Amino acid sequence: GGTSTPNCSCTCPQGYTGTNCQTQVQPTKITITKIRVTSFPNTTSTGGNWDSSFPISANIFADIRVSLKDGNLNEIYGSGYYANVLSNGTNYFDFIPVAPINITSVNSFYTIDLLDYDGASSNTIITSDEFMATSVFSIYTPTGGFPTTLTLAGSSSFRLELTLSYTW
Repeated sequence: GGTSTPNCSCTCPQGYTGTNCQTQVQPTKITITKIRVTSFPNTTSTGGNWDSSFPISANIFADIRVSLKDGNLNEIYGSGYYANVLSNGTNYFDFIPVAPINITSVNSFYTIDLLDYDGASSNTIITSDEFMATSVFSIYTPTGGFPTTLTLAGSSSFRLELTLSYTW
């Protein structure tokens, strides 16, 4: 992907170096600008609805939110939520942080959890979020290039996409 120069050297694209632009440069920061949930379990592990104990049938579906945690399991991003939603294989739910999420420990592992938010006004019985699914991932690999979208799959049919940008 480099461009030859008149003095027989090469001008490399951003993120690469070397005589033939063959070496990937580790970014100093990876920024997450969007988290898109594309699939999630519509029922609990026992086959029940997420909010089945609530008296209003319109409130039986999950109120999804995401939580991104660092390698020490400290939350670095907690989203708002989508109320009473189902995953049908064609819909998706975008979580766009107010401020981009800047990852500077690019070689660490991260965990993203999908939770059934139970602080919604319709949820008067359960007061803590219910765990729905998780994905543990590395945001950077030294041979993986610099994808603008990182697709993750996790437990229980949980799939999502992270929209990324890089700084060197």
